[in-house]
Amino acid sequence: MFGALSDRLGRRNLFTVTLAIYFVGSGLAALTLGNGVGWVTFLYATRFISGMGIGGEYAAVNSAIDELIPAKFRGRIDIMVNGTYWLGALLANIGTFVLLNQLSPGVAWRIGFAIGPVLGIVIIFVRRHLPQSPRWQVMHGRADEAEESISFMEHEVQEKTGRELPPVDESKAIDVKAGEDHGYLTLLRVLFREYPTRSVLGATMMITQSFLSTPSAAGR
Repeated sequence: MFGALSDRLGRRNLFTVTLAIYFVGSGLAALTLGNGVGWVTFLYATRFISGMGIGGEYAAVNSAIDELIPAKFRGRIDIMVNGTYWLGALLANIGTFVLLNQLSPGVAWRIGFAIGPVLGIVIIFVRRHLPQSPRWQVMHGRADEAEESISFMEHEVQEKTGRELPPVDESKAIDVKAGEDHGYLTLLRVLFREYPTRSVLGATMMITQSFLSTPSAAGR
């Protein structure tokens, strides 16, 4: 669902949507006021919403990496960005340990959930400066906006490096047409008919991370 939204709304816009979903879910989780069946259901529902926001980030992040990072550096950037999940888990565990030892447990875990939205507000302001993917803009018929995005990136690079970028070799030019909407069945056919080995590997890594790594980390 978030992959489709990423194609429909754009990478940068989906960043805001997923962050807002996480903001709402984590903030509501901190408002769990009781321990009856209804409140436990409320807590699970709000954590599900938070999980949707976190999971939806992957669709935007990895699409942006694929489209903005040169192939030579794409693998290492992918590892660096997606690896921050585990850094965040480590920091969260340390923060939880401190809170639970300084405050009563009934207050500490609520503060822990409330910290998420506070950090989300900071991240929203940082992400306002992210450029939209020029490839996404071109595929949606927004050639002028794509040119503006590329000019912005080139200006940023030249400002930070102090060097003029060489002109692009005209022999490397390609024609790109606005894309058509494709359904999930088309996506599945492409994944498992044209790239079956790669798709199975990716699915295996994502599924085992979700259902094996996270519980063991929580147990520790």
